[in-house]
Amino acid sequence: MLLLDNNFEPENPTQLEELTEHHCRWPVGDPGKKGFYFCGRTPVKGFSYCRLHVLIGFRSRNEHDTAIIKEDARQKKIRGLLPTTP
Repeated sequence: MLLLDNNFEPENPTQLEELTEHHCRWPVGDPGKKGFYFCGRTPVKGFSYCRLHVLIGFRSRNEHDTAIIKEDARQKKIRGLLPTTP
């Protein structure tokens, strides 16, 4: 089962120009810096990511995450109402 199996295949560092539908497209590192690559593991059918990155990328939000998102949205709304200074 996808969610219970934690035996992941080794990462297969892949450059952008080498990516195919047979590679996990999870970015690793800073795209603007040397050493950036994509995970490259075998993706889960119907996804662009491997099992590990599906778990990370599509996890459900907990209450703490939701509170942070709501607070951030509230702050952006408030900033939008305030006049900008030169």
